[in-house]
Amino acid sequence: MDSLCACYLHNTVEADEVAQEAFVQIFRNLSQFTGAAIGLTSWLLAITRHCCIGRQRHNSACRVSCRKASSRRSKTSRVLNELTRIAVSSSV
Repeated sequence: MDSLCACYLHNTVEADEVAQEAFVQIFRNLSQFTGAAIGLTSWLLAITRHCCIGRQRHNSACRVSCRKASSRRSKTSRVLNELTRIAVSSSV
């Protein structure tokens, strides 16, 4: 499970966290396991894969959100610089 998480996330610390989340999900959903349908290993790996994909989506959303915030800050900074330049030039 750890190696699957590491392949998806490329970060050992985050992979360990997601593997732990997967174990929690497995424990919570153990009563739903129907053994004969897919087998234990496939079921465990499917839950682990879903946890990894969820973390990837979360990380992508955070990166997009950070870029938007950074873009807004730089736009605000440009506007403030322009206003300062106008105020200085009009006072001279």
